[in-house]
Amino acid sequence: MRRFGWLVLLGGVVGYAAALGLLWWQQGALIFPQRVNSLTIAPVAARDDFQRINLTATDGLTLQVLQTPRRVPVNPTLVVAFGGNAHDVGGMALWLRQVFGSNTVVVAAPYRGYPSAVGIEQAGKPSQAAILADAVTLTGWAQSTF
Repeated sequence: MRRFGWLVLLGGVVGYAAALGLLWWQQGALIFPQRVNSLTIAPVAARDDFQRINLTATDGLTLQVLQTPRRVPVNPTLVVAFGGNAHDVGGMALWLRQVFGSNTVVVAAPYRGYPSAVGIEQAGKPSQAAILADAVTLTGWAQSTF
């Protein structure tokens, strides 16, 4: 009976370790799923007042960024956002502009490897390091521009 108890305990420890190993191995796919929710109607530049801008990331990749509005208000509030996992960056940027008001400039980019309804499809592969580097590039550009 005592041996059975040790076997059950050992089985539980091995099972728990296997589950943790599986989660660690799949963490990238769990955080950055390859399925993207998209808008049913893509934003239109003439109607929705946005523009696309290309920036060069620290690793040389071209970041495709969306800015709304095209004409920047005086002393704007700057909102920097990333979309792709659960939101389309086009719809998200336009929504953020509505939420924060007319004196706001929203600059947004999809995660690397994610598409967008406004025709932006970021090259590369999503990762924590890539998002951090892209955030530093995007924020630095936005602060010096606005």
